Amino acid sequence: MEAIYKQFPADHQNPLFLYPMAFMKFKTLGEDHPDTASFLQQALESNLFIPVIAFKNVDVPPFKGSEYLPHSEEEAYYFFTI
Repeated sequence: MEAIYKQFPADHQNPLFLYPMAFMKFKTLGEDHPDTASFLQQALESNLFIPVIAFKNVDVPPFKGSEYLPHSEEEAYYFFTI
């Protein structure tokens, strides 16, 4: 994940990268590590709908569009569709 993240610097604010990076840092470095906190904060800022939908534990409708706005609920649907 780290290599992929470094390979695509233009996507460093994309939740498709930030949430997996936050999870990886949590699993490898622990919850109290500054890198974990940094990636988690960035992920939450990139799209807050993602954790809200995940915690609701509901069926997520598949993303059927071709475009979405950053930080939108549709972007979260795309995230879960991927």
